[in-house]
Amino acid sequence: MGYLTQISSRRRGARKLSLIDLQDCGERATFISMSRAAKNSHSLLAIVSLGYVLTLPLQARMLPLGTNSRQAARFLIVADLAPIYALLIAIYLVARLVRSGRPLGLALSPEGIYHWSWFGCRFFPWEALAAADALYRRGAVIQLELVEGVETSDPVDSWLCRFGFIRSYMERINAGFLAVDPAVAYYALRFYHKHPELRCEFGAEAGVERLRSAYFPMLLDKGWGAAREQ
Repeated sequence: MGYLTQISSRRRGARKLSLIDLQDCGERATFISMSRAAKNSHSLLAIVSLGYVLTLPLQARMLPLGTNSRQAARFLIVADLAPIYALLIAIYLVARLVRSGRPLGLALSPEGIYHWSWFGCRFFPWEALAAADALYRRGAVIQLELVEGVETSDPVDSWLCRFGFIRSYMERINAGFLAVDPAVAYYALRFYHKHPELRCEFGAEAGVERLRSAYFPMLLDKGWGAAREQ
């Protein structure tokens, strides 16, 4: 799925940007939404996967009696685990339904970065950000590197994002699923990390216009052109 969305991600430009009001803190932010294609394709894939997983026990019963091969044994083990797989997919679909009316993507504010995913929201203060790296992991990824010892817990963080694995996962932004060119989000994070005096632009049209025009002077590296495969 990452490769499919990656095909067109670099052609998206930066038009789908907007200002939003953050109800939890009363400030405005520049919002980069997840692309509609990514939302729909994820949901479709989950539904198809759930349907297939639910048929695994039936397929196991239809194996010919006396079948005794390594491949058949592996299939029977997978079929036995089908209820667990189905439960995980169902949880994902429920989370998708619950968040259907809520934002998905990134919000850049003067105070920090809001990352909304299927698992909820996690907030990263600018002072907690050490670096933003461009990587390839089945698509364009922005890996947020945090300063050790700086507290990043915030009341806006979803309860699920307070757990170890999910908390670490939220530090990875699947930029190929955003509704803009992944390079725009990457350079925006790097630019405003280096220029705290300009973060006030996020509360006005100036921030939106900078991202739309991709005006990030003095950032000369090639981003994903030089990204390492991980």
